[in-house]
Amino acid sequence: MLYNQVEQAAMVGYLGGLITKSKMPGATPDLKIGLIAGQQYPAMDEMIVPGYERGAKEVDPDIEVDFRVLGNWCDANKAGDLANSMIDAGVDVILTAAGGANQGVIQAAQARGKYVLYFDDDHYELAPGTIVVGCAALRQERAVFERVIEAVEGRLPYGEAVIVGFSDGYVDFVDSNPLYEEAVSSEVREQMAVMLDKIRGGEISLEVPRFW
Repeated sequence: MLYNQVEQAAMVGYLGGLITKSKMPGATPDLKIGLIAGQQYPAMDEMIVPGYERGAKEVDPDIEVDFRVLGNWCDANKAGDLANSMIDAGVDVILTAAGGANQGVIQAAQARGKYVLYFDDDHYELAPGTIVVGCAALRQERAVFERVIEAVEGRLPYGEAVIVGFSDGYVDFVDSNPLYEEAVSSEVREQMAVMLDKIRGGEISLEVPRFW
């Protein structure tokens, strides 16, 4: 099973684009959003980075994505330095996908009054109120449970590659957490809701690159 991380990244990129163009505190006029990755790997280079940029540019083609690689999954101090460098360059929203080093990005954003986007799970509670403004989740527990049941019942096709995304409910954006409403302005949430309805309903579908 392959998760459509193009869609996942596009949704947080779209929110980042909305925020950088908004009047929310901390938003700058520079139209720049950031992405800090622990390392580069095929899914990051071929799905997450392009999807994130595509989502942002759906809001405004002039939005720039500042992509930086930490080189590991644990150096919070270095991650904080990268985040501060981005903020110095005009970035106001950062998607962090750096494992244990994510805390460094959060701390930098807290100190500078900027925003953080999270990948793979609901993590608003890590910095509630204003810092973590969006989380895109993979429903991995559901996928594992359902595949195990299929295997036990003899219904799991052998060697068949399946791509799942928003319309299947395995990839989603967490907008049901009250902390999302607390962190994001009503104007931005309303615009985000329109896009989420379209992608959850299958009206918008972003393809996974062929190399998969």
